[in-house]
Formats: sequence, structure tokens, C-alpha cells
Amino acid sequence: MSYIKELEIDGSGQLVIEADLVNYLHPNEKSFYCILSNSTITIIPKKGYKVNEEGNVQKEPEDEVSLLKSVLAELDAELEWYETNYGMSSEEFYAKWRKGKVKENFDMNAWAITCGHKQDIMSGKRNP
Repeated sequence: MSYIKELEIDGSGQLVIEADLVNYLHPNEKSFYCILSNSTITIIPKKGYKVNEEGNVQKEPEDEVSLLKSVLAELDAELEWYETNYGMSSEEFYAKWRKGKVKENFDMNAWAITCGHKQDIMSGKRNP
């Protein structure tokens, strides 16, 4: 499933990216880099990234423990967003999801992926 959103240019020639799109892509983030390359727009949170001398955005290096804490904090923030918006704990949702008792849509799929990602990291099956 795709999320389609029309973008517009404002009176001063700036590309307008509305808050609902940014919140959809990266819940709980407030500051972003917007990269235009080969007719593709990529939006990434500034947190954890920097602009190098060539003007390219790159991920900042982190030690493994800091990376793990950072990834888990991001996953927890995303899970909290879903829990707040859908009135259910992630544990309850994921149990229902795995039993096929949740109607599929983009948000439900993304929530399930986030639950699975956190579970895999916590169990050691996946690196952050």
C-alpha cells in the first residue's frame, strides 16, 4: 500500500510538506533533512545524521550500545504513537496481529513490523 500526498510550492517558491506527511513517515520527530536526488524526495530525521563537507547527508557513527539505546527509543516512540492512536498496547495488538485478528491496512502493517523489529532486537535475532 502506498501513501500518496500531493505537494505544493508556496508563494515564495518553497516546497510545502505538511506535518501529517512528516508525522506519518517519522512520528515524534521535529527536525528533518529533505534530500532531492534523481527526482526522488527523501525525508530523514536530523537526529543521528549530519551534512558532510561535500553537502551529503550521512549517518553519524555511534558505538553499539548508544546505537541500541537510540534504536530502541525510536521504536518505543513509534509504538507509543500507535498505542495512543489506536487505544491498545503493542503487546495486545501484536498478539492479535499474529493470530490474524486485525484488519490489514498500512498503519497496522507498519505497527506489526515495528513490533517485530523490536522483538527481534530484544531477542538478539537482529542488530539495530
